[in-house]
Amino acid sequence: DPPFNTGNDGFDYNDNFRRSSWLTFMKNRLEIARELLTDDWSIFVHCDENENAYLRVLLDEIFGRNNFMNEIIWRYRTYIWQVKEYFPKKHDTIFWFKKNLRPKFNLIYEDNIEETVDYKRWWKYIKNNVIKYWNHPDTDSRFTAYLKKYIKQYGEPKIWDIIYEIRWYVIDDVWEDIIALDPKNISERTEFKWWQKPEALLQRIISSVTNPWDIVLDYHLGSGTTCAVAHKMGRRWIGIEQMDYIEDIAKV
Repeated sequence: DPPFNTGNDGFDYNDNFRRSSWLTFMKNRLEIARELLTDDWSIFVHCDENENAYLRVLLDEIFGRNNFMNEIIWRYRTYIWQVKEYFPKKHDTIFWFKKNLRPKFNLIYEDNIEETVDYKRWWKYIKNNVIKYWNHPDTDSRFTAYLKKYIKQYGEPKIWDIIYEIRWYVIDDVWEDIIALDPKNISERTEFKWWQKPEALLQRIISSVTNPWDIVLDYHLGSGTTCAVAHKMGRRWIGIEQMDYIEDIAKV
């Protein structure tokens, strides 16, 4: 989560580079990061519309276009900084690249089946997340297709056989369910004034590509959220920050 080069210079760090200087700043760090990565590990780089197009080209150059995995859109849904001159800007971009080998990956599912299309369509037939033959929708053409598939595979069903199991949605590359960190959230909020990321965002990234005891490195540590989440998830972690707030915010 590096400086986004937004053009502002009112933070405790410079966020108003010339583009060429910002790209050099990023290139130096990304090249070292690539050397640190094992062959089957991942890097996620977070940015916004100020430099994301140029960052993607730089990442292609350093990691190789064939090592691109995902462009993740995080729609954080804040209600501040509303504008009238153009569409409100309410998303950031997270680029995921691998090094050489395909990295480990854990699918993540929505945790609310009540939001799925199937649940909304067949809720009165569902019990314990399944539909059994004795109580199935017998006039629904879509469910009839599932039933025919079951019969073709297993034969004529018995009364208590499970015909269909409701599954959660697989999380895709547009994340709309994680909102920006509420300034009033005293359980997470630190004294880091600029765009502290919510723990849920880091938890999703870390859980998708690591297992317990793996190592997580954040070399733009900021508020320390990445390492805090990694620690809670049983991962080993390394945090690097050059600004003074590493002493009075991140370490605390």
